[in-house]
Amino acid sequence: MVLANKPENAVLKRYLCHNLPMRLLVLLMVLFAGFTGVKAAEPTMPSSNLQIGGLTCIAVNLSFTKGDGSWRIVLMKQGSSVDAVPADGTKYTAFSAFGAGSQIGTGNYVVYDNIGNTVTITGLLPGNTYHFTVFEHDGIDPDYLISKSASLSFTTHSLKLDFSFSRTDSCEKTNKVAFNNKSQASFGWITYTWLYRDGNKDTGVNTTYTYNASGNYAVQLIASPSMGCNNSYTGPTSVFIVPRPKSTPTVRNWDTAQCLNGNHFYFEDKTTIPPIPRCGKRVMWYLGGADSTTFPNPDRYFTSAGKFKIFFRSETTYGLDGKVFNTGCTDTASIFVRVIANPSSGLKINDPIQCLKNNNFAFQNSTGNLVYYRWYFGDGDSSTFQNAIHSYADTGIYRVIHSARSKEGCSSRDTIYVHVRANISATFTGLPSFACENSPSMTLAPGTPGGLFSGGPVSGNTFICSPPGNYTIKYTIPDADCPDSTTAAIKIHPLPRFNLGRDTNLCNGSSLTLNVTAPGTVSWNTGQSGNAITVSSGGVFRASADDMGCIWIDSLKIFLGDAPIVVLPTDTLLCRGGMMKLTATWPQSHYHWSTGQTDSVIYVTKGGNYSVTVTNPCGVATDAVTVRYQEELCDLFIPTAFTPNNDDKNNDFQIFVRGGKPILMLIYNHWGGKVFDSREKGIYKWNGKIAEQDCMEGIYQYVFQYEMPVGNRVRRNSIKGSVLLMR
Repeated sequence: MVLANKPENAVLKRYLCHNLPMRLLVLLMVLFAGFTGVKAAEPTMPSSNLQIGGLTCIAVNLSFTKGDGSWRIVLMKQGSSVDAVPADGTKYTAFSAFGAGSQIGTGNYVVYDNIGNTVTITGLLPGNTYHFTVFEHDGIDPDYLISKSASLSFTTHSLKLDFSFSRTDSCEKTNKVAFNNKSQASFGWITYTWLYRDGNKDTGVNTTYTYNASGNYAVQLIASPSMGCNNSYTGPTSVFIVPRPKSTPTVRNWDTAQCLNGNHFYFEDKTTIPPIPRCGKRVMWYLGGADSTTFPNPDRYFTSAGKFKIFFRSETTYGLDGKVFNTGCTDTASIFVRVIANPSSGLKINDPIQCLKNNNFAFQNSTGNLVYYRWYFGDGDSSTFQNAIHSYADTGIYRVIHSARSKEGCSSRDTIYVHVRANISATFTGLPSFACENSPSMTLAPGTPGGLFSGGPVSGNTFICSPPGNYTIKYTIPDADCPDSTTAAIKIHPLPRFNLGRDTNLCNGSSLTLNVTAPGTVSWNTGQSGNAITVSSGGVFRASADDMGCIWIDSLKIFLGDAPIVVLPTDTLLCRGGMMKLTATWPQSHYHWSTGQTDSVIYVTKGGNYSVTVTNPCGVATDAVTVRYQEELCDLFIPTAFTPNNDDKNNDFQIFVRGGKPILMLIYNHWGGKVFDSREKGIYKWNGKIAEQDCMEGIYQYVFQYEMPVGNRVRRNSIKGSVLLMR
């Protein structure tokens, strides 16, 4: 059979070349159609039940249920729905690799055109959405069913590998690199494998890793399964691990032990570091105390002997853009050097300053490993013993020279000075062997000042004669080199203390025996002697006891008298303006009145109950009186009217004072004018006249003052009133 050279026949030829079973079937159909001359009809039932399977990042399997057409064509579009249809009578080229088949419209590619119901499409992009539409048709000269079709969309799987890393330390062996997986995938069950590029690997979503060697490491992340996506990712930035130096401090020629005299140490840095580009090193030497240097090969002198630890620190540096940075990647090491002490440096002496008396200087060289030693004592004498003893015959300061040599070959010579001092005297005066208690304090006078008194009641250089007892007073001169001390004894004799007792009383002719209970001789101010006397009189009695010249005196006062007696007046009357004297006097007594007064005599001007308590050492007496008070002036007689008509009856106005005397009388008329003044004529009665002229009848006002004696006092009273003048 020969097919016409038409476009659709070219497609058919291509298809038949790739599908041998179908070639035979199509050939039979073409022959049948050519022989019969019958054209197939357009299908009426579309495909259905579209399904996808085997979805990966780059491929998918499409299956569906056939319609009633003998063939079906599948169009596929990326990103949006299929928006074109096949044209009747046109045969299209189909390829399962998306984008390789015929394009209908824009972006609608033919991925299948055959009689089956399944196809696997490849050439897809991960994470993209694709749309299918299936059209039924009748075969070779296609008549497409475009009014009915079946469509489906799907999204391919995606896998985007990515990661970052961080470091808490970038140094070799101590680094800790944390890898953070930032990959994104549309499917699960992925196993991540980390290739650290130092021959080691690990699995896990996120990992941490420590590199034991320095260098740049391009870490790779691999995902499995990858669903056809790219399964490998290498970070754009390599992990840089800073090399750590290997500190190696040394001393030139390993001369680590030298004599103190002339020592000179040369230190050398032999530190190594892996050959990583841009990496270098810095060093720091710590040579004891605050001495340090960054010089690679320093040298030092030591001024003292001993074993010294030399601490060395190296650090990796990194150069970038013309600058050098510290990395913090360090290594430390230590070496020891020994400075051998001068063989004469271990000199010791028991006491460099001693008194001439019994001086004994012990010289010692404690340095070990000596092979030679000699002492020169400065007084012409010497010794070849390592430890020598020497005494000096005179005071002074001596220069002692010592020479020695050690078996290491170190030699030296040292000088020390010793002082031989004169002895010091610690005698003192001013302390008797006997003193009475509470005698005046004594001042002690040392022959050499600057010492210290002790052993009794001493304050500074003053001895205090209390309390009684036997004391040994010691005077010490606390000299650091030649101390000395002297002692003296003293007895403080106690005073012959006694107590005559409290002051007392002898009442109503009684007597009292006074006793002294104390050692020694007792004498009294009465002229008597002995430990006891009897007294029957009052006064002050004093006794004196003398025991070995230590005297004690005591006294007491004896009151001699009778119990008090008090008699107040009988109950009485007190008139207005009057005053009454109450007396309770008794020898050597105290008084307490109910008014709170404490005198022996009080004056009362008001009514009431008055009582007094009289007390002395022999007893107590009390008495009381009731005073009634009367408002009337019972001391005065005052007329209320008078008739100055010369009938010798009531011719004058006169106020009569009982037991007292008038001192002023003034008369005023009803206008307030004064008509009489007793001070003008010295008389205290008015005859009803003014200037020898009769006054008018009427009421006149008066003012009257008078004095009344009350005991040894005088009371002055003043009254006012009115009187009627009648003719």
